[in-house]
Amino acid sequence: MIKKLMFCLALLSIQTTRPSIDHLQAEQCVQELKQQQVCFVSFLFSDLLGNTKEVTIPLEHVQDALEDGIGFDGSSIAGCGTICKSDMLLKPDISTIRIIPWLNGINKTACIICDIYRDQKTPFEHDARSLLRRTIDDIAQIGYTFYVGPELEFFFIDPKTKQPIDQSAYFDLETNVQRAMQKTTLMHLLKQTGINVEKLHHEVATGQHEVSLKYGDACALADQIILAKYVLRTVAQEYGFQVTFMPKPFAHQNGSAMHIHFSVWDNIQQKNAFAPTTKYEALSPLGRTFLAGVLAHARECSLLFNPTVNSFKRLVKGYEAPVFICWGAKNRSALIRLPHVTNAKAVRAELRCPDPMCNPYLAFTALLKAGFEGVTNKRSLANAIEENLYTLSVEDIDAYNVPALPHSLEQAVDLFAQSSFAHAAFGESLVQSLVALKHKEVEGYRLFVSEWELNRYL
Repeated sequence: MIKKLMFCLALLSIQTTRPSIDHLQAEQCVQELKQQQVCFVSFLFSDLLGNTKEVTIPLEHVQDALEDGIGFDGSSIAGCGTICKSDMLLKPDISTIRIIPWLNGINKTACIICDIYRDQKTPFEHDARSLLRRTIDDIAQIGYTFYVGPELEFFFIDPKTKQPIDQSAYFDLETNVQRAMQKTTLMHLLKQTGINVEKLHHEVATGQHEVSLKYGDACALADQIILAKYVLRTVAQEYGFQVTFMPKPFAHQNGSAMHIHFSVWDNIQQKNAFAPTTKYEALSPLGRTFLAGVLAHARECSLLFNPTVNSFKRLVKGYEAPVFICWGAKNRSALIRLPHVTNAKAVRAELRCPDPMCNPYLAFTALLKAGFEGVTNKRSLANAIEENLYTLSVEDIDAYNVPALPHSLEQAVDLFAQSSFAHAAFGESLVQSLVALKHKEVEGYRLFVSEWELNRYL
């Protein structure tokens, strides 16, 4: 049976700082891969924009790669280096190794996720995965663990017509036998790749689906998102359709989100730090200040949750996407809602603005840093709003004093660039690099002449 190589977890415990791989550990790893009849290892990493990159190495050269890392040209990767400072190094995280379940025989391949370094000892300041791990380390030092549960939405589309493959709606029964088998096969492959899938179902829009991943450590879940997108895109092609994570591929339909359920665990008291202390509260004092921090920095961090021009075509009224920065106990038109739970251990919040084009390492880091800024500074949480925000008048919104999310990528980039919080949380160099990349995207979109313009004005 194809399985994740659990032996690696025995060799190295899962840590948030990358453990070094010595000669004996690398040798044992390669021997286990040989026993599994693996022929190649694919080393994966993410660029600053969240795109997954890959270098594949034959098994006979894997031990050197594990011990010494893998050099590459950083100037050819978005946000990763300049022509005069281009030599970068991939350092594998051995705890992430998995077998790729659809490659077998002489093509049998394992994959492993890497961090980016400048040299053997210096983490690269633009490596979002390393930044997330360091942030997780910081809160561990004060006795907390950050848990997330992402919901990854996407569309199955026909690659020829570029239209949805079905006309179904939310939670509709799959009556096409072939598609039903394809979906269950996809779930098997996700699970075999080490992705802890809780459920797969049809979403509101035609052709739209959602994969929910089981709650867990933020870095492990960011890794799983990267792998899940890889599995879904690759295997869908074998079935003759395409998976797109584009936030708003079709006008007048709901777009795709990556809702993030989140909470904080108190390692000292061994309890959910968001759980209320009395029956009259929805959240604990820590939970309230955490949410207040997230809401306070939502506008300036919007670029990290919604990173494309297309992202802001999803964030409009009437399509189950948030527009206004507020929270509600069960309000799906609010930026943050509190899902109904029956167990104090399950108390959590749900951030509803992120979309699946975001870099999950940056998104989780932003959420964690903003939340703990609120905790540290004891921010006050505004009252919940339980009304449908899409139906309120401008006067009603003004009366609530509720700010709106940015309405365009250009505005989101400017807010991020001008944010003292962003500069302190992510570092001057990362902010400048990401802003430069996104300014190019904004300019490219501004100069593009769309089909809509041609149809209307030509």
